[in-house]
Amino acid sequence: MASRTLDLRSARSWAFADLLPRLPISTAPGAYGGPVVRLGDLVATLLPTRTGPAPASDVVTPHDVDPSTGRIRGTAARGGLSSYHVGAGGLHTGDILVPPQPQVPALLVGERHAGYCFSSRWHALRPSEGVPIPPVVIWALLSSSSGSQARQHAALGAQSRQVNRGDLMDLLLPVQPPGLSIETLHVIWMRTLPMLSHQAQHSWYGVTDLRSTARWSDLIRTHTPSDVREEASLANLGASLRSGSVARKRLLPAQLADSIPVITAQAVRTGEELTSWAIPRAGEVVGRRGDVVMTSTGTRLQAKILSDTALVAEGLILARHLQPGDAQRLAAYVNHGAGQEALRQLVTGDFIPHLTIRALGDLRVPREITSREEEAGPELLADVLEHALWTLSVA
Repeated sequence: MASRTLDLRSARSWAFADLLPRLPISTAPGAYGGPVVRLGDLVATLLPTRTGPAPASDVVTPHDVDPSTGRIRGTAARGGLSSYHVGAGGLHTGDILVPPQPQVPALLVGERHAGYCFSSRWHALRPSEGVPIPPVVIWALLSSSSGSQARQHAALGAQSRQVNRGDLMDLLLPVQPPGLSIETLHVIWMRTLPMLSHQAQHSWYGVTDLRSTARWSDLIRTHTPSDVREEASLANLGASLRSGSVARKRLLPAQLADSIPVITAQAVRTGEELTSWAIPRAGEVVGRRGDVVMTSTGTRLQAKILSDTALVAEGLILARHLQPGDAQRLAAYVNHGAGQEALRQLVTGDFIPHLTIRALGDLRVPREITSREEEAGPELLADVLEHALWTLSVA
C-alpha cells in the first residue's frame, strides 16, 4: 500500500479534503490551472448488450486485467452474467471501459478486442462526436497516475472503495495536457493489447476422443514439465486458427464495388502484392493487419504477416490474437530451418501433403520465440502515461 507524509505545519487547514494533493484530474473546480471539461459531458454511458441468465462464456472482468501493464491476462468461463460484447450492436473501436477499482487501468476498445465479452462490472463509455478530447486521450488521462489517484479520491466515500458511475462522470479532465502527443499515446496503447484471446486454453491438458481414429498414437502426447517450461503449443499461446475458404473461381482480376483484396497461397509463397479481389460472403475469414497467414499444402509451408485487411483464400490458415512481436517471430520461425522441420512432422497426406488446423495448433513454439524482456521489470502503464501526458514535448 502506498504511503504519503504530509507536513501539517504549513497547512492552512487540517480538513482531510484540504490535505489531498492537487491533481490535474479532480472533481474540484479550480484544482487544475488550465481549461477542464467534465467527463460526463464528453461521453455517453452504455448498457450491457446481453442480460439475464446466459450460457457460460469467456468474459473479461476487471480482475482479468494486469494493473501494471493494462493487458488482458486471461479469461474464464462465467455463466449468467450481464456483459458487453465487442461487435455488431455492442461495443466498437473507440469505446472506453473503466473499472470500478481505481488501481486498474481503463481499456480502450480496438480491433484486437473483436469477439471479446466484458462483464457489466465495467463502466462502458462512448465518446460523443465532436468532443475536444479524442478517445485515446480520455483513456490515457483515466489510466495515468493522476487519473488513478483521482479515481481513488472519488471512491473515498464508498464502503467498497470502488468508483460508482456518478462520481466517475463528475471527474474534470484537462482539455490540453502540456505534453500531449496523440501519436505517442497510440504507441503506448499498442503495448496494452490482449496477451490472450478469449478462446485461449488455460491448461496444457486436453481431452481426446479416441473413437475418431484407430491410430491413437496420432492423438496422444505425453507432456513433461520440461515441455511446459521450455515451449508451448500455438493453441496454448492463445492463437485463434481458422482456414481460408475463398475459392479460386471467385477471384476478380480488378477491384469492383463492395470487393476487398484476397490473400492467396501464391502471394504468401512469392511475397508479391495482392492482385486479386472478391466480394465477401457471410462466414468467410477476413484477415486483419497483424494477423499471420500460413500456407497449408505442399512440402514447404510459408508464413506472412498481413499488412492490411484481406479475405483469406483456400489453402491458407489464419492465426489471430498473437502479440505483435510474437507474430513477427512466429513468421520468421515458420519460414526457416527449425520451424520447417517442426512443421514437416505435422503434415499429413502422401499425394498432397497438407496441414490441418488441429495439427498446427499442436506446433511446439520454442520459448525464445515468445519470451519478452523481463530483466529490467515491466514499466508501470500509469507512470508511462503520466510521463507522456505531462512531461513529453511534442516533436
